[in-house]
Amino acid sequence: GGKPAGKAALQPPPQEIGLARSVWEVRQDFAPPHAGPVQDKSHLQAAAAREVDQLQRFDPRLQDALKEDEGVLEDAAFGQDAQDAFKVYCSALAAFDPGPRLRKFAFQAVISDDDQTLKQMLDSGEVAWDTTNAGGQTLLDVAHERQKDKCREVLMLKSKKQEASAAAAKAKAKAQAVPTRSSVA
Repeated sequence: GGKPAGKAALQPPPQEIGLARSVWEVRQDFAPPHAGPVQDKSHLQAAAAREVDQLQRFDPRLQDALKEDEGVLEDAAFGQDAQDAFKVYCSALAAFDPGPRLRKFAFQAVISDDDQTLKQMLDSGEVAWDTTNAGGQTLLDVAHERQKDKCREVLMLKSKKQEASAAAAKAKAKAQAVPTRSSVA
């Protein structure tokens, strides 16, 4: 025999090498064969924001536990233990989020001036042109600072497109809000 049928789907296309391969591998995290306890992206967002009510909707076991010990997260009698346990719960769910790795790869693409990988990531919506690193720098800031001209061009084009879209949406909203002469009379 050969490879199991399921394995072929997990192998990157042969043309994907280097950083592009790493990005491809992280993309697989968006549709893994299993996602552990995570149901969807909004479940990850609720965990990141530590939204108790939202998380209870996703996890009936959490809902049951909090019903049994109503007020446990607010009750000072439990000290910090309940809060710490809830933080661990949220952190465990957040470990399934591929977003931080994708942001890291976007910055690596800028540093390598890999405009093709960066463009693919931006076009797919995996990262935004104004994504920031731990130091508060955007992808564009890093491209400018490190003189990565190809990536800087891609990012400037993306930012201008977003600004144009925002201006068009604002103008449309303003036009809809302004009464016409016939409606004033």
